[in-house]
Order: sequence, then structure tokens, then C-alpha cells
Amino acid sequence: MLLLAVTTLCSIIQFPFSVPMYFCYVAPLLILACGALSDTDAIRAAVPLTAPVAIFYLLFAALILLPNQIYRRGMSLHTTPAKAFTLLRASGMSGDAAQVDTYQQVVAEIARHAGTAPIWAGPDCAEFYFLAGRKNPTPVLWEVLSGADRDPRRILNWVERAGVQVVVINHTEPTPSGPLPALLEIELRRRFPRSRTVDVFEVRWAESAPPESSAEESHAALLN
Repeated sequence: MLLLAVTTLCSIIQFPFSVPMYFCYVAPLLILACGALSDTDAIRAAVPLTAPVAIFYLLFAALILLPNQIYRRGMSLHTTPAKAFTLLRASGMSGDAAQVDTYQQVVAEIARHAGTAPIWAGPDCAEFYFLAGRKNPTPVLWEVLSGADRDPRRILNWVERAGVQVVVINHTEPTPSGPLPALLEIELRRRFPRSRTVDVFEVRWAESAPPESSAEESHAALLN
């Protein structure tokens, strides 16, 4: 009962959206739960001789097929090169090489222009708060779950009150929360007129940049 409850709870990792690689998160618990449910004398006596073949194919899928999908959202044997992060906060983490390069470039831009101020990132890219080591001026992590807090006027008010110097706009299509509201995007572009685009991320900052020494120190701290 405990294994079933934990497996069911962990399967919620698929909310608010599901991708194939999330199967890896729950598969060990599912195997243990199935093993616990089948651990009876009657079931053990009825196990056919083909069971080793089934176990072989299960292990083949887990050890050969699934590792190729950790950094992909498809279900093919096509592999993608992996790369380790050089950011201190992501030490020990690896990912798709192109994606790692993208995130590190965005974090470098944040460090270059944000000083020590909080940043705003969205929609659905709260990972930059962690990777860049910056505070989130809003209570929103996933816009799809934020309700009234997603209102552009609220977000702009929080951004202004926190003294945000850099915003990151996610242009990934599609995202669970949908595109950024037009009013919010227009205002962010007006308030943060300077920009650089890194893949699907648009990094924007205010005209008045923080002191150069502060940006360099912040960037060095993230890389070392």
C-alpha cells in the first residue's frame, strides 16, 4: 500500500505537462510496486519460463533506450551530445550540449547587466532564478498555475518595486502557459530597451547598467 501510494504521488511530476523522460522518474517505484503486488505463492508458481525473456527486454529498454531520451523529448534512438554545466550553482549537472550553452550564455548576460538586483523571467522559465542566483520579485514560478498573479499590471508593479534591471522573455513554442501577454511584452520592451537574443530567450536590460565591476564580480562568482 505504501509503495502504491508513493508511486501514485510521484507520478504527479507529469503535471502540468507530461514528456516521455518523466517515465524515468517513476519507473523504479513502479517496478518495486509491481514486485510487491506479485509476491505471493500462487503468482510465483504461475510465472512462465518466458519471464527471463520479458525481464531482458525490460532491462534493454531501461538501460539502452531510455538513457538516450534523458536529454530529448522524443522516443527514438537518436542520441544528442551531453555537456556539463560550468556554473557553480549547476555543478555536477549535465544536459543537452546546445541547451547547456544557451543557459550559460543567458546567465552570463544576466550577470553582466543585473548587478545584484532581482530579475524577472517568463513565461515558465523559473530555472533562471536558480542558475543566476537571483531573487524572483513575484510569487509566480509557473504562469499556468499562477491565477490572478499572472495579471500584467501585477507583474509590472512587482518588477518596478524590486528594482529589476534584467528580464528574460521565453519565446519557446509552445509553453504550458502560452505566449506572454501582449501588454506585458510591450511594457517590458519599453522599460528595458536594450536586448540580446540567445536561442529562444530574449534578455533585456535597462539603459542604466550596473557598475562594471559589480557585473564582472557577479559573473565570476557564478562561473567559479
